[in-house]
Amino acid sequence: MPQERLLERIRILDRNPDRRISRNVHSVIQSVQLYMLRILNTNQGSAPISDDFGMPDITGLPASLSGDKIQELLLSIKRMLQKYEPRIRNIRINFLPSEEGELLLKYQLSCELADTDERVPVVFEIDMTPDGKINVLA
Repeated sequence: MPQERLLERIRILDRNPDRRISRNVHSVIQSVQLYMLRILNTNQGSAPISDDFGMPDITGLPASLSGDKIQELLLSIKRMLQKYEPRIRNIRINFLPSEEGELLLKYQLSCELADTDERVPVVFEIDMTPDGKINVLA
């Protein structure tokens, strides 16, 4: 399986037709991070790929911080990434409590790169703001 998304490979070849595509781990992690940003910042039902692609409405969720709602949201994120990001496997999501007064929902996503001969663990930190914007840090 290619390490970069199709459009990324096309852009790389268009910019440097004489160069083979680099498949180093850093570039794969960066590509996964960018695609996770796209998935998590897309409103569910607004993408032509599928009605379940993207995030359900989470506006105001960080302010309410209901334990059941957070676990339900994290489970839906895990299922979505398992379905739409095949370059990662063994996804584990842990809620990270916010500091007092902070209106961010934070969690840590641990996974492994799927198409490698050796085990390559990756950790992403993900923040959700009250207005629904999601940031992904590798």
